Amino acid sequence: MPELRIFYDLLSQPCRAVVLFLEANKIPYESVVISLAEGAHMKNEDLGKVNPRRTIPAMDDNGFHLSESGAILRYLAAKYKVPDHWYPSKFENRARVDEYLEWNDSNLRAGSSGFFYNKFARPKVFGLPADLVKAEEGKEKLEKAITTFESYFLSRGKFIGGDDISIADLKPLCELTQISMTDYKPYQDGSKVDVWMKNCKEILGPAYDKAHKFVNDVIEQGLFKSNS
Repeated sequence: MPELRIFYDLLSQPCRAVVLFLEANKIPYESVVISLAEGAHMKNEDLGKVNPRRTIPAMDDNGFHLSESGAILRYLAAKYKVPDHWYPSKFENRARVDEYLEWNDSNLRAGSSGFFYNKFARPKVFGLPADLVKAEEGKEKLEKAITTFESYFLSRGKFIGGDDISIADLKPLCELTQISMTDYKPYQDGSKVDVWMKNCKEILGPAYDKAHKFVNDVIEQGLFKSNS
């Protein structure tokens, strides 16, 4: 059995980013699935030991415990000696990856999750009333973040860090794939963001499909469409 255990729920964008990295690099790991919809993150004893804050993703690597997807991605890229493009050894290239990771959570993720959670996940996953005011605030933040993402972070090449995919690309990829479960698209067909997403999916191939099986199933079912 692998020494590496990952606690995750594929409904969660940050969790998918970690699983996607592991699958893309064929790193063996033990899956510990934590259902957020069922409140398992507040009940699972092992998760409580690994991360007392009970957030996911969380990692147990032979007794070393870590939370937060950005930290986990950096750790895995460094420890498991994956190809250099994932977390470049060249200082300037690594700094670009870190720059994006620092920006993502309070900008693109804040907008994406604010929109998706308040309009769709609250009523259709957690049985709570939708909060359309907060959803609209999230949508506005996401659209502003998309503009910055396209004009700044995608200005240096095919991917965030340049011409090769890195761990920085995984987090926004999972955020925007989450939005694709709805009938709202925050970027234009043929735009830099659209081309970037297609490039990511093409490179990641089966790893992307495995990490997003839940998402793809939901898209087929139309669960998060406005009229469903």
